[in-house]
Amino acid sequence: MRACLRLPVSGLVLVEVQQIIWPLAQLRLLDMMILIEVIVTHMGFRHAQPMVHLAMSVCRVMSRCLGNRSMGIGFLLIWMITLSGCRTYVEQSQQARYDWQRGDLDGAERDLARQVSKHGRGKDEMLWQLELSTIQRLNGNHHDSLLGFQRVEQVLAEEEQRLIGLRSSGMQAASMLSNQANRPYRPRIFEAAMLHAYQALNYWKLDPYGGPLEAVRPELAKARRHQQLALERNEQAVREARESIETHPDHDAIERTQAHPSFQSQLSQVQEDLRHLKDYDDFVNPWIEFLTGLYLKMHGVGQSDLEDAILSFRRLQGMVPESAQAWQWELEAIQRRAQGQGEPPQTYVVFETGMIASLEEMRLDIPIVFADVSYIGAAFPKLKFHEDYQPSLQISGAGDSCQTTIVASLDRLAAHAYRQALPTMVSRTLVATVAKGVAAYALNRSAQKQDPVLGLLMRVGTAVAQYAVNIADTRCWTTLPKEIQFCRMETPADGEMTLAYPDGSHVTKLSLEPGQFHVVYVRSLNQHTPMVVEILAL
Repeated sequence: MRACLRLPVSGLVLVEVQQIIWPLAQLRLLDMMILIEVIVTHMGFRHAQPMVHLAMSVCRVMSRCLGNRSMGIGFLLIWMITLSGCRTYVEQSQQARYDWQRGDLDGAERDLARQVSKHGRGKDEMLWQLELSTIQRLNGNHHDSLLGFQRVEQVLAEEEQRLIGLRSSGMQAASMLSNQANRPYRPRIFEAAMLHAYQALNYWKLDPYGGPLEAVRPELAKARRHQQLALERNEQAVREARESIETHPDHDAIERTQAHPSFQSQLSQVQEDLRHLKDYDDFVNPWIEFLTGLYLKMHGVGQSDLEDAILSFRRLQGMVPESAQAWQWELEAIQRRAQGQGEPPQTYVVFETGMIASLEEMRLDIPIVFADVSYIGAAFPKLKFHEDYQPSLQISGAGDSCQTTIVASLDRLAAHAYRQALPTMVSRTLVATVAKGVAAYALNRSAQKQDPVLGLLMRVGTAVAQYAVNIADTRCWTTLPKEIQFCRMETPADGEMTLAYPDGSHVTKLSLEPGQFHVVYVRSLNQHTPMVVEILAL
């Protein structure tokens, strides 16, 4: 479903975009085609290159009929054919998402593996690999999952370096004339932190080095570092967005648009669904704190590690007061360990439930601001929450029982990231939308001068082309859970433990090693699919 906003942007003109478009209109057709091919290659459109070659062939024929300087129609044709020939990630991943939502993990893994093979080195490579590695971990393919997450780390590092070299006015202009969904996917900061959390669990399960799980600690440290980077990068993004508006030739018009009562009213409505979700402080993910505290409690070396574990659970007391009693028990247990006292073997049940909030497109239709432009539109993503999930998990064994309580709401993390990105997102959307309007205006006016009929066709063509590129970037890591919960109980003397949904729809019986510490990891996709269970030695 698409919601519509109408933005008052009359009078907004991008001088610097005009300075780019008019020279383009004077290029020879061959030069224009080469430029488009370079943009397609460097912005991650590698899968669209066959469409570019087709457009180039058609344009060569047109150049013989219309003349070598009929740039408007040539540029438009390449633009339309290239972008209309590209299926979005959401469209390409439909089958995998269908298999995932109905609990067919094997089918989802097969389809995602095909997509990773097909789209390797493409603009969505990291997202395909994140989804595949997540399902591989749930399917017990921890080694493949580990290698996949390592690949994402590698590509992310390469992308950081690549972006440094592409921050030129040409690439920025190309971005404005396309859409954000056609740029290489970059994980949101909390997603990057979750990558390392899952990688830590892979190492925890595989324990490739033996002993005290040395490979887990660096991954937890990386996850924490991403939380620190999130705060710094958000401050930088806000600062850059503010500076770009303040130094913009039409900053007064942009600010009037953003401050317009109609726009503010509609924007408030967009955020209404987020008001019930409070932010965690400074992008901190409670799940990372929980894993860190648990690891240091069980495998820490020396007094300093125990003190760090205490610090993690004290942070959790402030971030997740709903589970305050559980955090207090952990703090007391750590203090007893610090004093050389033991504790009875415990089993921690971690419960991942539901599906994290995804992104859906919201269409913005903007009033015409140029006489020769038939349509100006913009689109940006809106959070969509999924309420089909099991609210908790019941655990029983040897006459004891407990129910899971909240550790972290990933919906809250997604909402916080969305709120922080929204001002920058809106500013860039306004600038990019009017940039497309300026480009269409230039093409329409040039065609109208040549021939009235051609001018009419061009107006229709630019309207179609603008609608084709008016696509929001709704890519996100959809296999993450809605919530992560846990409970702890003493390992049953007979090792027998029962897990059940509150409505009794699914029951799973486990046999644990008596007298040992365990982590029982449970994943529930929705209210109808059976739970997926894995046991880790703690």
